[in-house]
Amino acid sequence: MKAINKFLSLVLVMGLTAQGAQATVDEDLQAIITAQGFTGDPAKDFDLPLPDEPEADLGKMLFFSQALGGELNAACASCHHPYLAGGDALALAVGVDAENPLLLGDGRKHPDGIFNNPRNTPSVMNAWIWTQGLFWDSRVEKLADDTISTPDSPFGETDEAAGDNLLMAQAGFPVTSVEEMRTENFETGNSNQAVRDHLGHRLANTGIGVNELAKNEWRQLFEGVYGSQAQEGEDIVNFDNVRRAIASYENSMNLTDNPWFRYIKGDINAMNESAKRGAVLFYTAAPEGAGCSGCHSGETFTNQGFFNVGFPQIGPGKGHGDSGWEDHGRGGESLLEANNNAFRTPTLLNVGVTAPYGHAGAYETLEQVVDHYNDVDNHLPAFVAAKSWCQQAQFAESENCQTLFPEAETIASGLLAKIAALRELGIPAMLPLELSDDEKADLIAFLHALTDPCTQDARCMSKWLPDPRRGDPDNLQLRAINKNGLPLSMTRQCTEVTLQGGRLPLDQMECISGGNNAFFFEVAEDNTVLYISTTGGTGNADLFFNADTWATPQNAQAKSISADNEEVLVITANRGLRYISVGSRSGYELTGITVSIGRQ
Repeated sequence: MKAINKFLSLVLVMGLTAQGAQATVDEDLQAIITAQGFTGDPAKDFDLPLPDEPEADLGKMLFFSQALGGELNAACASCHHPYLAGGDALALAVGVDAENPLLLGDGRKHPDGIFNNPRNTPSVMNAWIWTQGLFWDSRVEKLADDTISTPDSPFGETDEAAGDNLLMAQAGFPVTSVEEMRTENFETGNSNQAVRDHLGHRLANTGIGVNELAKNEWRQLFEGVYGSQAQEGEDIVNFDNVRRAIASYENSMNLTDNPWFRYIKGDINAMNESAKRGAVLFYTAAPEGAGCSGCHSGETFTNQGFFNVGFPQIGPGKGHGDSGWEDHGRGGESLLEANNNAFRTPTLLNVGVTAPYGHAGAYETLEQVVDHYNDVDNHLPAFVAAKSWCQQAQFAESENCQTLFPEAETIASGLLAKIAALRELGIPAMLPLELSDDEKADLIAFLHALTDPCTQDARCMSKWLPDPRRGDPDNLQLRAINKNGLPLSMTRQCTEVTLQGGRLPLDQMECISGGNNAFFFEVAEDNTVLYISTTGGTGNADLFFNADTWATPQNAQAKSISADNEEVLVITANRGLRYISVGSRSGYELTGITVSIGRQ
């Protein structure tokens, strides 16, 4: 009996200790929340439109129209797709002259294998948080007098034609970039404004742009939004209104309903214990903590400042430095040596889904990023010496991956030398954090808690895709595909089973295992083209479809039964519930299944 009582006492003590530890971390977080004045609603002071409001909806259609590409083969969404977390899922952007302009994400490349865009594509999600500047170097920025400076004006001077706000000003520049949307053959040698004017005339079907679009229904759309604002003698279809509408669409992308903000609002179960411990580390100054909030501050997780944190320099660079392979970041704009290699602090909102990371997208995982900050002196040289960028799919297929970026090690040495010089001046730049493996895991868990679940839900994110029922104003709407030639969906790498059967979401891959799994999905409109596909994993999964009842191999109205897991069915279905099954005599493991809407 004494032994039993002793055991029960030990269990009770251990339980109370665990409860006490939980109470302590929650108490610590409550103190942090109170001290920081957090509300859990970073958008509370912003007047943000909804994605279906008229101006934002017009901006959405413009954002997806390849008519804004110089040669009609690039849209804003070519590099900023909602299904790719508002980016392109690549380290270095591939703008115009892609081998297949419709292919986004993994597999998008230039036919000759070159990389001519020097920087990683920032996510357009939550772009409204940027109140000081846009682009990695904030070359579009708000000045002290509330005017806006852009590359069309001298650095630090007002661009009188910038527009109403930063996002409107920024929207005027990708279309002028030869590498991003313009191409070398459109308005060659002419000014940025000449490019914008030409595109405005293209949509208006006037002047230099007359009859450039075989189909053009833009005028009625612009009149529906801006008709009441028309000035005498002004054509309502103009590039300023293009920029204005795109800015409204981007402003509508408020994706901030994440576990951390839910925790702040009172749901103490919104985060697991690891994430909670990670939050304490994040907000605790080094050396006791990780000190991340010194730069990733406030509820937008950025102070919008510029810092040299020594991230690897890969890609073609911006022509800076003796070799031309360098990218001086803010210094390339300000021409101040102190700003060299300093880049704007990125937001960490939704950071768990916006890989790759850094101004050149060198790091593929959050683990690499945390290792970098934990010990830059050892991690950076080891990364570039091992040519670790070759682990990324974008570079792995290159025959010369090991020699793609020959100056990377030299540039890394220079970055570390600058960091060391700051330390010698008494500035604690990028000092080792000495985090344990458990602490790094906790910190990463917290970073994942900054992701809005909507970003991984195709039905939720489809609000920011053009509504097929609205039609296509110019027959140039970007209808993206993946590397398998199927409509772009919200894909993932299958590491665990996510669905055993039942309702399948559209445009979103689920991971399945078994021998016979039955699913149904809902079609919203008659005559909807659907692509049903499986991919990856092991075994041999076959597809069976029935429009009216649970599908079996015997009653299938359409089937795909190849010898592997790469099955595809293309069907046209009317609205209502439709049925598929994935069957196999030998079974299959961790196979992805997707039902995608064909927006052809």
